[in-house]
Amino acid sequence: MVFVMGAVADNRVMEKVKMEHAHYGDILQEDFVDFYRNLTHKGIAALNWVSSYCYNTTYALKTDDDIMVNIFKLVSKLTSDIENRLGKKDLILSNQWLRMKVLRDKKSKLYIPKEDFEPNYFSPYCSGSAFILSIDVIRRMSVVAKCVPFFLVDDYYITGMLAKKVDLTPKNV
Repeated sequence: MVFVMGAVADNRVMEKVKMEHAHYGDILQEDFVDFYRNLTHKGIAALNWVSSYCYNTTYALKTDDDIMVNIFKLVSKLTSDIENRLGKKDLILSNQWLRMKVLRDKKSKLYIPKEDFEPNYFSPYCSGSAFILSIDVIRRMSVVAKCVPFFLVDDYYITGMLAKKVDLTPKNV
């Protein structure tokens, strides 16, 4: 398990982060300000880290910090049902969002101007609360992220835009 974060201005928080990392080695901290509009940077950092350091893994699970996961059930489901139906490669799995409306309300934290994103609806992508990527997909996404422009909605960026760039569509599970 790894916690991905950016820089925090509060020195007391940073001191606790350093202590956590020294004790558990579970913090990946990158050079960007840690706030909501930088979640895409966190996602890219996680892709790059997993791609570089997780040699013997088949999947990676991305979850929000307020999500509880029954790992035993998840592994059982992956190794029985999903692998038998879909295999172990080219996988992007989650609750899939279909025809989600792009928010044009300037008061919304997810406001996206028409000039930044023309369509009124997103193409299919995964809920950002939790999704699973196979390691081959992570490695390919890590490469293509260098040439896909930044986009505010992190789950759409990773499981929509990057997925499209590597010629994959998320699967609803």
